[in-house]
Amino acid sequence: MALVIIRYNLIGHNAYTESKAGVSYEVENENITPSNIIIRINQYYMTQILRDKNIYYSEAKIRLINALSQKNSLKNIKESDYTNAKKLPNIVLLFDAIPADYIEKIINLKGTSISDIGYIKEICFLQDSQYVYIKTTEDFYELKGKNKNTFESVKQLSSKNYTRYYPKFENINDNENILLPLTFDIQMKVACTKNILDEVKIADIAEHILKDRFDFTSSLIQKNGDYFYSYNNGQEILRITSQGFIEYKKEGMENIQADLKISTYAMFEFLNLIGMNHKNIVISSVEKMDRNTGTIYKFDIRQQKDDIEVFMQDDVSDGYIEVSGDTVIAAKLYLRYPSEYTGDEKIIMEPAKALNVQIEDIQEIMGIQDVEQVIAKIQDIRLIYAMNTDDNLQASWRYSIGEYIFIINAFTGDLMNYGMVKI
Repeated sequence: MALVIIRYNLIGHNAYTESKAGVSYEVENENITPSNIIIRINQYYMTQILRDKNIYYSEAKIRLINALSQKNSLKNIKESDYTNAKKLPNIVLLFDAIPADYIEKIINLKGTSISDIGYIKEICFLQDSQYVYIKTTEDFYELKGKNKNTFESVKQLSSKNYTRYYPKFENINDNENILLPLTFDIQMKVACTKNILDEVKIADIAEHILKDRFDFTSSLIQKNGDYFYSYNNGQEILRITSQGFIEYKKEGMENIQADLKISTYAMFEFLNLIGMNHKNIVISSVEKMDRNTGTIYKFDIRQQKDDIEVFMQDDVSDGYIEVSGDTVIAAKLYLRYPSEYTGDEKIIMEPAKALNVQIEDIQEIMGIQDVEQVIAKIQDIRLIYAMNTDDNLQASWRYSIGEYIFIINAFTGDLMNYGMVKI
């Protein structure tokens, strides 16, 4: 495809303000939400909260403050103790991997007993008990609060005709968080998306990111409207498509000491520079990675529509930003955000049925003949919105199976996307 070369003269350009007045670049409540909430009413009855998660999450944060207000209440425990605790009536918040510092931040506490426990995967509150249990990427912990964990939302749920879930695959898959509904009756609508580039010029975004290097870049534009910027013989590359996809990479960074707070600030500032409201962003996970140039933080980020995660990538991976010290060195995002609903509500398939519709294709893709082997590899099932080729958001089921992610349209059962990812 032919490219048109654009050369910039060394003249000044009007740039955005580097940081808006009054903008906070620290983690806020909106940025950290559980990927799933599971409630065990009693030994036999369980449910999973697909919508209105914030009602239960708000109560859980109050209970966590209660547990952390007790000094020296944190105790390291065995995995078996944690597993046994989860068999009792409880409410469990699931996260993909969130720094304990972030959890402290959103409940307005600092320097608590969980400050140094690493990355949180689950928080389990025993109902009508003083105990809270935490699973991290490395270990298991117990907290004992001053007061009992009472959840009015759970009490109200118990008196309603809630959807009961059960571990259908428990004889094949040992993941206790894989639950399926006994009955299912959820209706959802399609949602539109809006392109940030309808409001902000590509050149302005490029100037924001490249700053004083902008005037010295080699810039190319394809006939389809995609822009490429390259600085210092390709050490810094920026690509922005007319559809709103942005990819950025910066090499040649020196070894810089890792600091989560500083890197978090840089990540939020980058979002501001490309026109994204960081209050609409959910940090799904944070990973600390060692590279040849030093330690970096990778922030996997998503957006949400009414408490449901939104996936807009061309592939099945999350959008992400990688930061070294206070400098963003890589990013892959869609410059779009969820908009209004469109059309009528439609009933969505329950997750087992949607999986069954595509099971033969999934077997072929994974190279597995035995269905039970596929089921045994399921690590996660969640309801999401996934963007289709018309840039609309379709209610979908997202399955993490082994090293693969499969996204199935919950309205039609069509396989929307799949791919291998690092789990």
